[in-house]
Amino acid sequence: MKYKMCNKFALVKLVEENKILNNGLTVKETRGKRDIVVGEILSNNFNNEFPAADGYLVWFPLYAANPITVDGKALLIVHQDDIIMTEEA
Repeated sequence: MKYKMCNKFALVKLVEENKILNNGLTVKETRGKRDIVVGEILSNNFNNEFPAADGYLVWFPLYAANPITVDGKALLIVHQDDIIMTEEA
């Protein structure tokens, strides 16, 4: 099923524990005082000025995301303003 997000939100799936990015960096999920996690955008409604689209990888603080379950999958809803960095997948 295809989902459409509203009001500059994105539906994000967390990447696996260790992920090697296109640029060769290895991303490891870390947990600490200010957890920064990496996810893949599944659906978004960002404005045209924001450098991310469906399929991009995004870095954001875990506390800024709202967990939801869609079709039995654990996903997160993240606002555009909470995304720290993006990478084209």
